[in-house]
Amino acid sequence: KANSLPLIRAAFYTPWTANTSFPDLQRNADKLNTIFPEWFFIDTVTLQLNTRIDSAGLALMKQKQLRIMPMLSNFSTKKRGFDGQLLHKILADSNIQKKFIDQLADTLSFYQLSGINVDFEELIEPTNGPLSDFQKRLYSQLHSMGMLVSMDVEPKNSDYDYRKLSDYNDYIILMAYDQHNNSTGPGPISSQKWIEDAVSWTADRIDH
Repeated sequence: KANSLPLIRAAFYTPWTANTSFPDLQRNADKLNTIFPEWFFIDTVTLQLNTRIDSAGLALMKQKQLRIMPMLSNFSTKKRGFDGQLLHKILADSNIQKKFIDQLADTLSFYQLSGINVDFEELIEPTNGPLSDFQKRLYSQLHSMGMLVSMDVEPKNSDYDYRKLSDYNDYIILMAYDQHNNSTGPGPISSQKWIEDAVSWTADRIDH
């Protein structure tokens, strides 16, 4: 059983596709030991934590004894995409950032969850410093509470300081897909050789 594995065997869970994601979780939870449900967002008005936890999914994950690490995303429903400007407001203000991380830690503790999976994309920061500093503060606070921290990163993307971020995460989740997408010509989403290259490139920049 996956629960006995020391490493992560995980899946992402999207509650808004409940007709497919929930039955899939029921069928495959025993093959997993970790789940990344897309539950946590940044409120576009208050800049506070916006939670969208579905109770049925949470109950099933706990029943299956999975490590539950909700995704924290800067996806904006209004923008219909990742909002770098929204995230900038968190990264640029230490007081807002502290309140946000405190609220995040309290919410994880209240629901007795295992940690957090950070999914920040389409950043507009001029340097890597603000994101790395946020992750350092988040990692320090959650680790003091016995929680895990992971982060999703795109391969070969200048938004991320891979080496620095590896210091402030228990796991780096490589988004090795979208080799071909809406902005490119047709082709495979993630061919084998492309994945191998992305993994090797990223591994060279992370301290193991």
